[in-house]
Amino acid sequence: MEDKIGVALAMNRIGVNYFNIGKFQKSIEFHQKNLELSDRENSFAAYYNLGISNRSLANFDESLKYFRMALDWSKEFKVRKHEFMI
Repeated sequence: MEDKIGVALAMNRIGVNYFNIGKFQKSIEFHQKNLELSDRENSFAAYYNLGISNRSLANFDESLKYFRMALDWSKEFKVRKHEFMI
């Protein structure tokens, strides 16, 4: 696996597609793979998408954990609302 970030982004897209067809558990599996492959700088989408996927399954504690991680990431990288679109 030479392009680790490229593979991580592919895992993200597959996870988003599963989310869009209502396969939330499958979505979580691919977003977890994205998170495992991503470095800290590229982990925001995985945190956020894990938050919304868990929320869709009513896993609210898990969802909140990932939303907090996304918030911490945005503070660490000093991202403002208008600078980042998912």
